[in-house]
Amino acid sequence: MNKKGFNWKSFFSKWYILIILALIYIPLIFIIFLSFNQGSPIKGNVNTKFGHWTDVNYLTLFYNTAFTHSLVASLIVASIVVPISVILAVMVCFGMWSNWKGYSKLVLGLSNISIAIPSVINGIALVILFSFTWIPMGFGYGYLTIIFAQISFATPYAIVFIYPKLQKFDMNLLLASQDLGYTRIQTFWKIIIPYLLPSIFLSSAIVFTQSFDDYVITSLVEGKVSVIAVNLYTMNKGIQVWAVTFGAIVMFITFAIIIIKTSITAGKETIKKKKDKKLVMQKMHTITMNKIKFNHNKHRKENRNA
Repeated sequence: MNKKGFNWKSFFSKWYILIILALIYIPLIFIIFLSFNQGSPIKGNVNTKFGHWTDVNYLTLFYNTAFTHSLVASLIVASIVVPISVILAVMVCFGMWSNWKGYSKLVLGLSNISIAIPSVINGIALVILFSFTWIPMGFGYGYLTIIFAQISFATPYAIVFIYPKLQKFDMNLLLASQDLGYTRIQTFWKIIIPYLLPSIFLSSAIVFTQSFDDYVITSLVEGKVSVIAVNLYTMNKGIQVWAVTFGAIVMFITFAIIIIKTSITAGKETIKKKKDKKLVMQKMHTITMNKIKFNHNKHRKENRNA
């Protein structure tokens, strides 16, 4: 009897996806557990040795001034950067769509270059720009320089997400709006903007993430303003408890959104399947009844002829 060894190839072919997902999510789950662990008494750092299970980290989170000030600053910046970047992207995409293809290719190429250039290079370029324009006017680094810098690197992301959707726009809708007497502005607000809403929401989420998470460029132009990304990246005395707790909250919110969205999508698909099944049953019933009626009429004719 030949004993076969363990088949690693078969094992990985069946379970490699779960292994990859485990490598991604186990550290995240570990952060959630750490957020409920009692912190180290030394400098408020995270305690990696699991001991007393507590919720004090969540109860005291918003009493931490370093966290609250940086969180408020990040939200202020993001709340300004997101609408401006998305509005600029929509305007640029509409201009690209309305003009010749060479123009759209040029703008898309420049947007991709801006995304591909390392953040350090973008940050240095912005610092040089501010040193020749903003600083000589007597102003310093702060909220305005952060907002301008983030708009400059976030807008190309919004363009890349919005323009492909606009390329698929049905020109018949545009012609129909013109037949109804819509002006160019009315067509833009009542036809094109509603059509672009899914891409606008998606690009807003991407821009918000880029703004909230940016460290390299923001750290070069922030001045005395402390945003949460810079605060997190500059922890040189160990990871603070508030950082892990905040990370856990972000993951809870993200998981909740994904679960809700998945549930809604699954519910819609279930309803659609039930409707489709009902329509199929109705059609089958109609076909069956028509066959019965046809056969009945056929027999009646045959009986009459007989």
